[in-house]
Amino acid sequence: MGDFNDLLFMSGKKGGNRHPQWLINGFRKVLEECQVSELVLNGRKFTWEHGRGTNKWVREKLDRAFATDGWWEKFPLHNLQMLHVPVLYHEPLKLDFLKIDISNKKFRFYFENIWLKEPGFIQEVTDIWHIIPVTHIIPKLNEVTTFMEKWERSFFHKFREKLKVHKLNMENLVDREDASGVKNTLMNETR
Repeated sequence: MGDFNDLLFMSGKKGGNRHPQWLINGFRKVLEECQVSELVLNGRKFTWEHGRGTNKWVREKLDRAFATDGWWEKFPLHNLQMLHVPVLYHEPLKLDFLKIDISNKKFRFYFENIWLKEPGFIQEVTDIWHIIPVTHIIPKLNEVTTFMEKWERSFFHKFREKLKVHKLNMENLVDREDASGVKNTLMNETR
């Protein structure tokens, strides 16, 4: 765990020059040879930044944690999170060995097929699924479920906002008698 000063994916960098693919490939090969897999990092996407607020602002995910299969078996319910310290270039990482969410509120989400049409949903689920090795199914399911619970709350908030806008448009159009108003009213009613 710490600053590996290299990237695993091109998406781990924003701004600045493109990171050489051969370095990414080399880093991945070393991880394969060491037989370790990356722990899911909760928090912001990037752990290092330089030049904030300028046109030379660069952000990268350089700080990571890796574990062997034996470690995963001992600590399947771990939690790795990033803490924010404004005076540092690197964000510190905090690793808890047990991840226990205690809540009196019983919240259950239901998967909706409409989510599959939302931009980015499938890719985000795929990314989360592939971060944790196949041999660790419980942490995999836990991370995907946590993501989907957050997605559902966000999705329905956006859905309610869209519905509010469409209702307002309908109210504005319903009393119009001109051809354009009638046409727009009919189009909104069929949505």
